[in-house]
Amino acid sequence: MKTVTFVPPALTPQQSHDIGCESLAQYMRNSAANVDVQRHSLRGQFIWVTKGGGRARIDGTVRGFGPSTAIFVPHLTMCGFEFTQGSQGWIVAVDPSSVEDLPQQPMLSSVTALSDQSQLSYLFDAIEREIRAGNALSDKAVRCQLGLLSVWFVRHESSMTRRMLPEDSARRRLMRRFIELLDQRYAEQNTVANYASELSVTTTHLTRVCRQTTGKPALTIIQDRVIQAARQRLESTDNQVSAIARELGFDNAAYFSRLFTQKTGRSPSQHRKLSQL
Repeated sequence: MKTVTFVPPALTPQQSHDIGCESLAQYMRNSAANVDVQRHSLRGQFIWVTKGGGRARIDGTVRGFGPSTAIFVPHLTMCGFEFTQGSQGWIVAVDPSSVEDLPQQPMLSSVTALSDQSQLSYLFDAIEREIRAGNALSDKAVRCQLGLLSVWFVRHESSMTRRMLPEDSARRRLMRRFIELLDQRYAEQNTVANYASELSVTTTHLTRVCRQTTGKPALTIIQDRVIQAARQRLESTDNQVSAIARELGFDNAAYFSRLFTQKTGRSPSQHRKLSQL
C-alpha cells in the first residue's frame, strides 16, 4: 500500500468558500509517498472510495476498508490513511462554518446499496466539477451540493455498520485541545512542556495520550505540524528558505533544512522544485 499524508486538498483561486475537492487519484499523485505521519485539519473531510481501499487510523482507531466506502473525519481530528495503488474516489475538505449540521463523529462504512453509491458519486463529482468550472453562482451551487452530501452522512450516521468512534472521551477531548493550540502556536517553537502547562496536564500525560491516539509522541506531532506549514509555504510562495525558516520560528536555517529533509526525504529546495512540475 502507498502511505498517504492526509492534508486537505489545496484551494484554487475560485474556492473562496473554503471548500476543497479533488479526485483520490490526483491526491495520491500530489502527496509525498515517503511521508508517514498523521495529520489534523481545521476542516472536516468527506471521502468516497469507489475503487481500491486501504487502512485508516482515526484518533487511534485503525480500520481497513475496501471499495464503496464512505468516510467522514471531523475537524481537529487526528487521521492518517494508507491507500492501495489504483484507488479511486474523491476527497472534499470543508470549513465547519460553511455547512450546517455536519456529522459530529468520525464515520467509516461500506455502502452496499447501489442507489446510495450512485448518489454519493453524483454529489462528489458535481462538487468537483463546479469548483473546477468557477462559473457564476458556482459558490452557491457547491454549497448546495455539499449540504446534500452532509445530509446523506447525517441520515446514515445511526446505521453506519462500522462507525469509527461512537463516543467521545477525555483522551480525544485533550487531543483536540492540544492540536487546536498547536495550530495557533506552531511557529513559536514551543516545547512539549509549554503545551502541557497550557493544557493543565503533565508532560508525561500529554505524551502518553498522543502515543495512544497516534502512535507517536507529542514532540513528533509538533514537528510534523511545523513541516506541514513549511511544505505549504514552499508550494504557495516564492519566499526564500531562510525566510520561511524565520517565519516558523527557526533561528538556524540550516537546522530547519535538516529537519525538513529528515521528515520528508527532500530538501526544501527539492520539494519546491518537485511541487512545481
